[in-house]
Amino acid sequence: MTTRQRPRVAVVGSGLAGLTTAYLLTREGADVWLIDKAPRLGFHAWSVELEPANALALDLAEKRPAAGDTPAVDVPMRSFQGGYYPLLIALYRHLGLPLSPAAFTFSFASLPTGRPLDENDTYFIHSGASGVSLPSLPTQAWRSPGAFARAVLALLGVGLCYIVLLVIAFASWHGLVSAVTFGQLVDAVAARLERPLPLVRTPLGRVFKSFAADIVLPLFSAVGTMTADDVWSTRADVLLDYIHAGVGTSHYSIGGAMSARDVARLLAEPVRAQGADHVRLGTGIDGITYADDGLTLSLGDDEITVDRVVVATQASAARALLATLEPSLPKPEARRVARMRSALADVHYRDTIVVTHRDRAVLPIPEDVRDINLVQPATPDVPGDATPELASGASSAPSSPCPTPRGITPFFAPEQGYTMATHLVAPPGVEPVLQTTNPAVPIGGELLGVARLERALPLADDDTLNGLHPRRGPGEGRARVFLAGSYAYPGIPLLEGCVGSARRVVEDMLGREVRCIDWDAGRGSFAGRAWRWRRSPRAGGY
Repeated sequence: MTTRQRPRVAVVGSGLAGLTTAYLLTREGADVWLIDKAPRLGFHAWSVELEPANALALDLAEKRPAAGDTPAVDVPMRSFQGGYYPLLIALYRHLGLPLSPAAFTFSFASLPTGRPLDENDTYFIHSGASGVSLPSLPTQAWRSPGAFARAVLALLGVGLCYIVLLVIAFASWHGLVSAVTFGQLVDAVAARLERPLPLVRTPLGRVFKSFAADIVLPLFSAVGTMTADDVWSTRADVLLDYIHAGVGTSHYSIGGAMSARDVARLLAEPVRAQGADHVRLGTGIDGITYADDGLTLSLGDDEITVDRVVVATQASAARALLATLEPSLPKPEARRVARMRSALADVHYRDTIVVTHRDRAVLPIPEDVRDINLVQPATPDVPGDATPELASGASSAPSSPCPTPRGITPFFAPEQGYTMATHLVAPPGVEPVLQTTNPAVPIGGELLGVARLERALPLADDDTLNGLHPRRGPGEGRARVFLAGSYAYPGIPLLEGCVGSARRVVEDMLGREVRCIDWDAGRGSFAGRAWRWRRSPRAGGY
């Protein structure tokens, strides 16, 4: 491809979606400019470095120390489940990043009022291996023969309900479950289990409802950073796909003392290699206009003219940016952008707080502590009564070290319905730290960093997803504007959606498959591929 033929593309936003889009376009022969108003690449902007001081990661334009010299804690948590993240795994393997498998263990506890967690609060312990291993019993199960018997019966109930859930997830994976919310599905299954026959009544309906509320709900509240009401109102197929895809797979994190900082560096390298001005951090965009068959981005005292623009920011920022562009576009592309803006209005967010610290008061008693410790808040008397308002935009800010070593963090009131999740992190060469997402109590002790950001919720229907990627009509010419982000891909908005939407944007733009990465490298073993086979992918996915 000659220089004259090389498409000129501006990618706005440097989270994983923007970085992946810029990387793929560069590898496919485009001239790419990566632009972000933040001073650091977005994918590692919230990371907390533990050496030589409790400070944030340095800008990637500076020389990076050798791996392990400055251990970093990724914010938010960047682990991922094997079966649900095939594109992310393929990308990481292509970049040469080591993947470290981990069979995370979990503890489940209910939030007490006015006191620390004790042995009575942990009600379930999961020993990892994606549901295949035998769970342990919490400490309270050993207090008396009666407590032990109740714990064993509860364990058997969980095992039975898990099998039922796997069967339902399998059916949903193959399109055999109707379009209902997760709450509606649980009610329907519980009613069938309670009365399997007209004259037969069993306690299994109540057991299944408890399983969904006490085990499944906090897991998805933590995975998707959702409130309890969000989980109940999410489309059932979105959650069931996650369950089915993860069966028999490991969790992974980046190994070798590497972190999100290294992912961002590797993805940005080929863009930087095009020229010093091709990665522009700390650069705001005043607006975008179309003229003379090109798109001009106004960057304060400077401007860039390109052929196409990929907006890989939060939905609210994308919508505002497209509003500056739409009036100057030719009518066919203006109609397409108007549909994108309409769909962006249907993308909603939840506030999220992530605290990196060493205050063990948020953990269960030592005997019940596991890799990830989930604490359920009190349930509102009226469903949805205390759920915070939805946000259509994000106001995220980078992590900041606390102003004093004994500072008190922000937190969500328990009645707001978030599950408090605390992950034990052991960076090499430093004392282990705790990372608490959506704390339901104030955290003191040694505070290393506090991040306030927002996470997208799953889309309510496929029409919104189609609106984010509108097709061109016959004779309408080439598309000029594209959207990438975790929200612009089927399923729970996670890292997989960032990579999947980036791949889709590049393939839609170039009109051909992206072959610079072996996308099958993340699909797992033959048995795993057979388990996850289905006739066709979800709308908009791979």
